[in-house]
Amino acid sequence: PPLYFALSKMVVAISPEDSNAPYFASPSVRTLAYIIFLLLIWSTLRLTARRVLSPQEVLFTAILMFSSAHLALFGPMIRYYGLAALGVTCSTLLLLPPVRVPRNWPKKPILHRSVWYGIFLWIALASSYLTAIIIPAHVIWLIKRRGNESRLYWIVLAVVFLAYVPFLGLLSGQIQGMTGQSAPGFGGLLIGAAARLIFTIYSFLLGEFLPPWEPVPVALGAAAFVALLMLTWRSRATSLGNLIWLTLGISLPIGALVLSRVGVGIEFTASRLFFLAPLFLILLAIGPSAPGTSRLMRQVGVYAVVALVVLNLLSTYHFYRKTEFIQSTYIIPWEKIAADMQEQQSASALLFYDDETLLYWIPDIDPTTRAYNLHDEATYGPPNSGELFIREVMPDATAIAVFSPRFFTGSEISPEQQMRELINEIFNEEYEVTFSADYVVEDETSMGWKSMLLRRPVNEVKKKLIVYNTAG
Repeated sequence: PPLYFALSKMVVAISPEDSNAPYFASPSVRTLAYIIFLLLIWSTLRLTARRVLSPQEVLFTAILMFSSAHLALFGPMIRYYGLAALGVTCSTLLLLPPVRVPRNWPKKPILHRSVWYGIFLWIALASSYLTAIIIPAHVIWLIKRRGNESRLYWIVLAVVFLAYVPFLGLLSGQIQGMTGQSAPGFGGLLIGAAARLIFTIYSFLLGEFLPPWEPVPVALGAAAFVALLMLTWRSRATSLGNLIWLTLGISLPIGALVLSRVGVGIEFTASRLFFLAPLFLILLAIGPSAPGTSRLMRQVGVYAVVALVVLNLLSTYHFYRKTEFIQSTYIIPWEKIAADMQEQQSASALLFYDDETLLYWIPDIDPTTRAYNLHDEATYGPPNSGELFIREVMPDATAIAVFSPRFFTGSEISPEQQMRELINEIFNEEYEVTFSADYVVEDETSMGWKSMLLRRPVNEVKKKLIVYNTAG
């Protein structure tokens, strides 16, 4: 859905200095991402504080959110993740009335809670189609609570649906564009969903920079999770615990099934379900204060929270040090690649890339350079024409290619071979490779585990930089 992109275009439009900058190199878009992330943290803590009785629950929620490696990685990204999470978290919590309010709290607020619920639910749906997986849980919650207030929520739900109708045509067109993808069998669908669900919970707990093949942190994290899960089961006696259990218990499996069906990679599932992470952390935070919990179990819960905080800080440390990782996409050394690339750049160079993130790191690229996205069909000319879009290359031109060795066009040949054939056609086979570098090289242990977890071969090299010069 277009909400996040519309907001990004708007902030670029009102920032004249960003008008000529690539999207990823726009300071205003980066600022927007951080503002949304901060709003997510603030609104989550504010709404949670109004719906719990124990200050410890608010404190643990804040500690888990501020230390979360998962939130630190995906929250500030220049993507829709933060906006979708803001809508999902606020709309879900607004189903509950506050149990604690300040003395100066207005008795009759300007807008009823159900209206704010509708606003945030629409924000979620207009940011990500996948956020619709929370609606079944919300509907069940409202069915179980009859009365005048629930009727207001039903009316708001109907209004939100009507306001969302314009997006359904866009969704239909996007689904038609995916009809060529093969669907997994029933068994493969369930296995894929289970793998995606497990990885999402792992990422919510520990982030994506504590690899599962490191036994000590994984065992400690698993023990902490089991302890808190046992405590949070008791929290179902509270309205907040019951609501979050219902929402996550329905939404997480449905989300995993949907992502398995459409073929989203296991390693990307946690980011697509990022909007459920704040609710997940709230549930863990309220566990130690659940009704009927013994003093011993409360202490166990405190130790479990401390263990998760330490592990998440370690995970974040690995992220910033670019050391341990599960998904290497997040630690590709773009700054180093950009520096190496610009050292090799010449006038009228051709730049080929398969990830627009590179453009963020080269805002001062030579204006005579012509850039081509390897995923863009226009790069290869009109379909079935056999003609390249790229023509009239200067005699001493340079071609710079930055790409992933994994298959990026669906071809049966390797990306490097496909890049070579593209260069052959441009330069009529009269060129030489003057520079080549590999980035983020996996070790054998990492590759073995990832091949097993992802159920596909894993490339040793994650990014390549190759410079081709004409031979005269």
